[in-house]
Amino acid sequence: MQNLVKVENSNYSILVVHGLNNHPMIMNDLAEMFQGLNCNTLNLTLTGHDDDFKSFQQVTFNNWISDVENAIDILKSLNKLIVMVGFSLGALVE
Repeated sequence: MQNLVKVENSNYSILVVHGLNNHPMIMNDLAEMFQGLNCNTLNLTLTGHDDDFKSFQQVTFNNWISDVENAIDILKSLNKLIVMVGFSLGALVE
């Protein structure tokens, strides 16, 4: 799941990724700050972090890598310059 906010006339896209066992909502303030700086922002929900504990039991690191790669592809369609911001696990998979 992704929360993508597009900003008019933006030159940058920001990918925001939460940490292990965190809900992406903890990154909302950071994502909103980037939006206020005129950046497209995608606040990514890593597989297994969507409040469904059963899906978390099935997840692998490769799922998270794929999540990030898919998010980057989305952002590439908006801007050439992409900045990735991650917390804990989110920084690792970026």
